[in-house]
Amino acid sequence: MPQLEFHFYCAQIFWLLISFGILFFAVKFWLLPPLENIIKERDEKIKDILRQADKFTAQAQLTQKAYQQYVDEAKQYSSKVLQTVHDEIALSYAQQEKNLMQTLAENTKQAEDNIQKIQTDTLNRLETIAQTFVKAVLKFFYRTDVSNNVLQEKVASQIKEEANVG
Repeated sequence: MPQLEFHFYCAQIFWLLISFGILFFAVKFWLLPPLENIIKERDEKIKDILRQADKFTAQAQLTQKAYQQYVDEAKQYSSKVLQTVHDEIALSYAQQEKNLMQTLAENTKQAEDNIQKIQTDTLNRLETIAQTFVKAVLKFFYRTDVSNNVLQEKVASQIKEEANVG
């Protein structure tokens, strides 16, 4: 094999150095610069994307803080509104209760007055009926006529006595 013979080594080394040099310069000046540019652009894109991600993260955190503050304010506002409504309802309820109690007291007073009036009228009628009955009984059984004043006095005292016992 000729490539293994010693006197061809110089020519082989020469062409190896020439081939290697050409390949080296071709790779270094022709193939590597576009690859380096691609890698640099990729690094820059990644850095830019990371900067944007940091920016968006900061914006998201600010938005979340603002949202949380808005929610807290809304809770406070709703609590105040609920308390106000509760107080208004309690006041309205107390006023209505007062009005109803006043109306009830007035109606009770009227009812008691009506009962008292009816009771008085009933007792007066009862006295009149009792007087008429006693007068009729005395006239029928004893054939006597008693004066209205005496009869009225006796019936009234008997009714009062019965009312005190009952």
